[in-house]
Amino acid sequence: MIKLILIEDDGGVRDYFKSVVDRMGYELLTAENGPEGLALIARETVDVIMTDLNMPGEPNGMALVRRIREIRPDTPLIVVSGFPTRERLEECKSLGIDDFLTKPFEMTFFSSVISRLLAARKPKADSQKRG
Repeated sequence: MIKLILIEDDGGVRDYFKSVVDRMGYELLTAENGPEGLALIARETVDVIMTDLNMPGEPNGMALVRRIREIRPDTPLIVVSGFPTRERLEECKSLGIDDFLTKPFEMTFFSSVISRLLAARKPKADSQKRG
C-alpha cells in the first residue's frame, strides 16, 4: 500500500489531509512536530513526505527540510506553507523538494501532485526489481 507522512502541527489540517488520502486509497502517517516527524521518517518506509514549514519546536522550517533530505534524499518531498516568500521557495528548490503547496489549496490539486510524484517513482521501482 502507498504510504505518506505528513508533519503538521494543526490537528484540523492533519484530519483534512487524512480524509483526502484515505479517499485516494493510501495510508497517511502523521506527526505533530519536527522531532516526531524525523522519528517517523527514520523508522518507516514511505512513498511521499509532506511537511509544513511553520511549526513550533526545533527543528522546523528549513532546518527540518534539510534533515528530511539527509535521512530520505530520494523520497518525494512536498513542502506546505501558508506564508511562502521568494527566498523560501528558492531555498526549497535548492534542497531538491519535489513540490511546494501554498495554503489554502484545492484538494484536487493536492491529489494530482501526489499522483504525479507516485507515477514518477514507478519506473525507478520497476528497474530496481529487474536489476
